[in-house]
Amino acid sequence: MPERPDLQSLVELCAQAIGVKTVAQDDSFVDAGGDSVAAARLAVLADERWGIELDIFTIIAADSVLDIYDGLVAPGRTEQVS
Repeated sequence: MPERPDLQSLVELCAQAIGVKTVAQDDSFVDAGGDSVAAARLAVLADERWGIELDIFTIIAADSVLDIYDGLVAPGRTEQVS
């Protein structure tokens, strides 16, 4: 069963998807070096780890990694995360 998303795990997953050592939670995905390919990679990694579908356009448009995280754990999501 997938683990519940936490901010630190998402920050690490973003860095992995972009191919950098670290990303700050206040960094935008694009400013941290992410592009559409890295966003697609992040979407796949999030699905594999948490069973959650992330839209690549949402990832790219987010003001920060924290905003991406807020979208993952927002109340009212229909996906069940354990």
